[in-house]
Amino acid sequence: MQSRRTFLRAAGVGIAGLGLSVHNAACAASTGRPNIVLIMSDDMGISDIGCYGSEIDTPVLDGLAADGLRFTQFYNTARCCPTRASLLTGLYPHQAGVGHMMHDRGVDGYPMRMGEGVMAGGPDTYIGYGKAWANVSNTPFREYKHWVHEGGIATPLIAHWPSGIKARGELRHTPSHLVDIMTTCVDVAGATYPDEHERSKIKPMEGVSLTPVFENKPVKREALYWEHEGNCAIRIGKWKLVGKGVLGPEGPRVERWELYDIDADRSELKNLAQEHAERVKKMSAMYLDYARRTDVLPFGSKQKK
Repeated sequence: MQSRRTFLRAAGVGIAGLGLSVHNAACAASTGRPNIVLIMSDDMGISDIGCYGSEIDTPVLDGLAADGLRFTQFYNTARCCPTRASLLTGLYPHQAGVGHMMHDRGVDGYPMRMGEGVMAGGPDTYIGYGKAWANVSNTPFREYKHWVHEGGIATPLIAHWPSGIKARGELRHTPSHLVDIMTTCVDVAGATYPDEHERSKIKPMEGVSLTPVFENKPVKREALYWEHEGNCAIRIGKWKLVGKGVLGPEGPRVERWELYDIDADRSELKNLAQEHAERVKKMSAMYLDYARRTDVLPFGSKQKK
């Protein structure tokens, strides 16, 4: 039987890991602005690199972490295509037109299409990798890629900036998201994000800059949101509302929500929805507002534009 170490040499695993490396190299000295390098590893689980607990040797990444920061509650968007869309735009994936990976539903949030056979495996095979290995790669969290429980969206993030981050080898526990990367890059670079391009308005970035987190300071944020193929989540502070197949044509099906205290139960084993029915109702209403605003809705439509 193959060990995980042997198997992972040949196969991708789960979710995307991210490294943010900033350097004040000589070529940037004249402007005072650093060079920024983003390293994204596709199909990788949160526990797949050495500095996040893996038995697999990843000395270069471990070295970046030792001289920088590791984020313990950083999130992607549950799949590769939506993750790239958020990383490149600072938007939630539906706002960038990549709500679903394989289905053109004829509305603004879901125009992407990939034909049958383009991706290996069926919808329930974890792209040929298998459920067992998928769960291993996201230990100790629940589920894996495609779902928006912690195992499907939690991802490593290493931030390395020798001249800008004083801390070395420390952890940051602030919940953060891919939408924050563009905002952080704009902030670090001293840039101004445009309002329009060639007379077309540009949607404003959804994220917050993580530079205060580099200094172990809090950031202000209302909530974080997810939707992928009907699986939905919203996180506010320690509370996470999440569910499989929650989204219907008009919005979330309230009875399908699960509620978890992530501070006490990050493996999402004790559903508190019945005990906190009012909280579920309030967070579900916030999710509906988000879904309407960001092109998550209409959902399930195959009507052509």
